[in-house]
Amino acid sequence: MVKDKGFTTLATQGLWNNHPEKALVVNEKFTTEKKDVLKDAMKAIFEASKWLDDPANLLEAAKIIGVEKYVNATPAEIEGRLLGKYDLGAGLGEKPFAGNQMQFFQGGKVNFPDKGHSCGSWPSTCASACSPSSPARRHWWTG
Repeated sequence: MVKDKGFTTLATQGLWNNHPEKALVVNEKFTTEKKDVLKDAMKAIFEASKWLDDPANLLEAAKIIGVEKYVNATPAEIEGRLLGKYDLGAGLGEKPFAGNQMQFFQGGKVNFPDKGHSCGSWPSTCASACSPSSPARRHWWTG
């Protein structure tokens, strides 16, 4: 919001605390025909989410994300959001979300496949991995 790009009226943390930050949505055909690709993509998202939640990586993440081709925001603008310091823009000041800033992993809670959120069938590897106590879940990400 630094460059008069707009302003924030309501941050998502104010609406839904600890919400899933992003979603990967695929259709049933892709789920059925590209199970290996989906598994690899989900594993990459899972690992990237863990990396993003490590405070030591936030400055590097802001530099990677903060380019025009991705979000049309500077690294400084992205860094503030990742750190929980929101410049609301339009002279509205800042809103702190320290301790409740964007989180992509949260111990696997926010981005792990959940059958309850699927609109179709998950690949069998995902369906069996959805239970937090499932040995398939533990193996899926490491195997």
